[in-house]
Amino acid sequence: MNPPIPDLRDENTDSDRRYRDMLRRIDQRRNQREWMQNIRGLVLTWKIMEQEMNEFLLENYSDGLDLDIQNVSLAETAEPPSDFLLPLLRYQKEWLAWSIKQETIFKGGILADEMGMGKTVQAIALVLAQRELKKATNGSTILLSSPGTSQELPTIKGTLVVCPLIGAMQWIHEIERCTTRGSNKILFYHGTNREKCMYKLKEYDFVITTYSTLQADYMPKKKKQNSSVGEDVSTRNSVLHSVKWDRIILDEAHCIKSVHSNFTNAVLALESFYKWALTGTPLQNRIGELYSLVRFLQVPPYACYFCEDCNCTGLYFSFYDACPQCSHQPASHFLWWKKYIEEPTWLFDDEGRDAMVWYNHKILKSLLLRRTKKERAVDLALPTKTVIVRKDSLDDRENDYYKTLCRRSQEQLDIFVQDGTMINKNCHIFAIITRLRQVPRECSII
Repeated sequence: MNPPIPDLRDENTDSDRRYRDMLRRIDQRRNQREWMQNIRGLVLTWKIMEQEMNEFLLENYSDGLDLDIQNVSLAETAEPPSDFLLPLLRYQKEWLAWSIKQETIFKGGILADEMGMGKTVQAIALVLAQRELKKATNGSTILLSSPGTSQELPTIKGTLVVCPLIGAMQWIHEIERCTTRGSNKILFYHGTNREKCMYKLKEYDFVITTYSTLQADYMPKKKKQNSSVGEDVSTRNSVLHSVKWDRIILDEAHCIKSVHSNFTNAVLALESFYKWALTGTPLQNRIGELYSLVRFLQVPPYACYFCEDCNCTGLYFSFYDACPQCSHQPASHFLWWKKYIEEPTWLFDDEGRDAMVWYNHKILKSLLLRRTKKERAVDLALPTKTVIVRKDSLDDRENDYYKTLCRRSQEQLDIFVQDGTMINKNCHIFAIITRLRQVPRECSII
């Protein structure tokens, strides 16, 4: 049995109270873990991970909860591959070194640089750098698949890029601009005749498709059965789902922020050795949105389901049937992310504080890299921003029109208030505000 955790702090301040509360929570979890171990005579994997989480909280306790997820500077850099034509900036070389190391640990990660910092170029540099490294090792690439994936799919050398339609041409242009002519074969998998290329996928270095195309190919093949998000549908025959890619890159990865969307289901059903998510906004509204990216990356234990009664674990789980691995009922299973991250943060209490420390200092710092233009201004060598404020006045005609429109808008808002429907009229209110803003530009457009 582990010795009791000493309480070495003074009992006078709020900081000390929070620390003592954390020690009590850790002690309670430890006692429960030992009790369950004595009852079952089994050391449960998820309880060991819970113990590691407690030790991490003790080591990283801080009175101030720093939620800054940005990585300003990394010490290690890597030079671009020989067939990459553009020079990389300092922060891009840092990314290249970090991403190469990341693929050996987590098989991928999240690049969340601010918009306009060259995420596409950095991703292309990674693909080419890894290809050069494989050639340097005489093609010796012993790759292990991620947990929960199928071993039966044929593997191909290509990188699959999934992006919105508006970004597909940008990817093709950047690949052609950044690489030696003829060094990469590119396929744009889109349009009504796209399946004609299904037998030639292994010939291409980059296959670029859209979220809509991926969903359209996946949904007709998906079995109609009651299952949870990320169900195991490896029997499907969709072209893009019928092979195991070397690498999958999601551009504008926040498109799969809703774990229940068809886009997300289609993406999670893909298989590859390495996975990357590119987005300038990894979080938009709530912490739970990051789970879709964690699930896509298949990072244990965050993306896994566990059984409370045995060491059964996996990425896929149905809440309608007994577990096929251990035969325990669905109520005995839980999602690690939901139990230890998402649900505690809903409470805004000390349990939520523990979850945020783990989330920020363990999960984000191990999976995500983010830089901003302001932080890396020296690397970017951007000119000093000049802000010019110009004040204009409405002429008599515009002023009369604006006052009339403002009065009518106020009358409309009063009606919403009287009817008690203000909370349901967000779109109408934004339309009213937009029309008022348009008046100074040109009355005729309203």
